[in-house]
Amino acid sequence: MAPLACLLVLFGTHSPVLGQHEHSEKAVGDAMYEDGQVDSEQPESETLSIRYRLMKPDQRAGSGPHPLVVFLHGAGERGSDNALQLTYLPRWMTTERHRRDHPCYLLAVQCPQDQWWAPRADDGTMVSVVGDSPSSMLAVEKVLDKVLETEQIDKRRIYLTGLSMGGYGSWHLAAKQPGRFAAVVPICGGGLVGDAPKLKDVPLWVVHGLNDQVVPETQSREMVDAVRSAGGVVRYSPLPGVGHDSWSDAYSRMGVIEWMFEQQLDSEPAIDSESD
Repeated sequence: MAPLACLLVLFGTHSPVLGQHEHSEKAVGDAMYEDGQVDSEQPESETLSIRYRLMKPDQRAGSGPHPLVVFLHGAGERGSDNALQLTYLPRWMTTERHRRDHPCYLLAVQCPQDQWWAPRADDGTMVSVVGDSPSSMLAVEKVLDKVLETEQIDKRRIYLTGLSMGGYGSWHLAAKQPGRFAAVVPICGGGLVGDAPKLKDVPLWVVHGLNDQVVPETQSREMVDAVRSAGGVVRYSPLPGVGHDSWSDAYSRMGVIEWMFEQQLDSEPAIDSESD
């Protein structure tokens, strides 16, 4: 696995260059998201204010309740502008087709520049996911609880997905709260194989490019094998000829979005998060 410096450079290359028409569409889509902020406690330091965006279902969909998609962005979208995290899936979900076919809430918290969604190893790599949850992930959980309390959300249809750094975060949060999510889609990430028994009953669809030079495909494969060995059923899509950007295929032509919205828990979950 590449050292932290290389990860920062490679993960920071996500954001695409947009033309004038695309900028206009981006502005319209971004306007569908409300702004929010939550304070996250940090051990032995000042309280950290973390910003987020929330899209609500189209009014034509009725009063609800509606599903909630929790999206965890990659390292290239970290910051404090409360906008970069809308790159990729959050922006794609604002299209007329998705607003019509998949009315939902979508929550996108922005991770601060120097933080990560999942814990990293002491040597600065992301090969192992160890230790306590970072304050950024604690903020995600705090915002999630807040949104569930204040919005008309179908608690049997809460979906979690993320790409790259957010793929790691998806594995991590799913292991902390395995009973909360009706489906989890980690893309080009990795996790802790010791968490596999906690995930055996979680509907999972995992996607990773076989030519990924940033996060090795083995990171996903090891998690898939571990969950299957624990008795879980996992859909795994290793993509031949695809590099780090496996999310474009996953969220468009593969049917991942449609599959995700088909999943539903039998009853509302009783949440008991894993203690850190």
